[in-house]
Order: sequence, then C-alpha cells, then structure tokens
Amino acid sequence: MDGGDTFKDLKEGKIADLRSCNVVIYADPATSNRGKTSGSDKAIGIIAAKDMNYYIVRCACDTMSNAKFIDYLFEFYIHCKKNLLCENVRVFIENNTLQNPFYEQVFLPLIYKKAAETGVFLPVTPDTRQKPEKWSRIEGTLEPLNRLGHLIFNEAESEEPNMKRLKAQFRNASRKQKKLDGPDMVEGAVVVLREMQITDAPNAFEVIKPKKSGRIWQQ
Repeated sequence: MDGGDTFKDLKEGKIADLRSCNVVIYADPATSNRGKTSGSDKAIGIIAAKDMNYYIVRCACDTMSNAKFIDYLFEFYIHCKKNLLCENVRVFIENNTLQNPFYEQVFLPLIYKKAAETGVFLPVTPDTRQKPEKWSRIEGTLEPLNRLGHLIFNEAESEEPNMKRLKAQFRNASRKQKKLDGPDMVEGAVVVLREMQITDAPNAFEVIKPKKSGRIWQQ
C-alpha cells in the first residue's frame, strides 16, 4: 500500500453509551462475490455520533462473499440491539445508480433469506446519494474530524483484525490509493449521521421574545 500522510495520527478511545447516540450500521459493498481477491473490499461499520464526536464502534473490512457480507449486517444489528442496548439503530447500504441492479437482484434476496432463517427483521435503507469523487469526499469529510480529534476508533477493538485493516487503510490513504473501501464506508456513515443530527436538532433560528423586553432575539 502507498503510504499516505492525511490520516497518520488516529485517535483511539472509549466509545460513548450508544443509548445516548445516533447510531447507524453503514455498509459499502463491492460487487465481487469472491472471498479472496486483490480487488475491492466490502466494508461494514457500526458508527455512532454524539455531540461533535463520531465513534467507530465495530467494523468488518475485508474481501468477502456476498453471503458473508449479509451475515455481518445481521451480526452487527443483533449486537447493537442485544449487547449495546441500542434501540434506534438504522441500517444503510450504499446504492448508487451503478449498484442499484446488484442491490435489488443480489443483496435484497439474501437479506430476505437470512431474515426468514433468523426471524430477525433488518430495517435496511438504500443510500442513493450520488457521491462525488471518492478521495475528495473522504479527505473533505473525514480529515478535519480526525485532525481535531472528533473521529474516535473504539479502543476495545484495537487488536481486532478488521479494525486493524480499517486503520491501515486510513493511515495509507491517498489520492492514488485504491484500497479506500473502509474510509469510504466511514464517510458514508458520517454523512448519514450528520443528516440525522440536523433533522433532530431544534430550529437554530427560532425567534424568542424575552418577557421583560420588547426586543426580539435570534438564538
């Protein structure tokens, strides 16, 4: 891998209580169905947001079959609900115009099959955002968060092989680097979480009339 200099210093720390966070499981699929290949990885992550911080709670970042990819989605969803006590987790799979037939024809049937086998309903939503060029998105969205210490990797997962691969892709990230599937997944999750936070936030321009003054202030 080419050495990058954009994400050399990564912050590890304890994650916040997910019951007080916005939480998504975000998946960035590759269309290859091979378990071992030199091509693109598939990447899935549990990403949480609280205040200004974004926590990478858990991830899978590797070459894997489509069936294994779906297994991880269900495993992470069940982990959030049962072990992390997170009730409002949402699941997103990247699905741009190039991926749409693959999403509908391959992933959805596998999800329905797994749901029937496990009795678990996976509330999956396709992320249809038309994304700009990959490196520009990753650098523009994640570099400021990382530089200011607001992108936090779960220290409890520091020795887990998938988390090690994700951090390696961050440290080696550059415009020329092809292995950017992990950072690409995190960028997608951060954008979704930002939209959720904006939707949940109170009106920043709400007009307030002080009781003892005729003046009108904007907060």
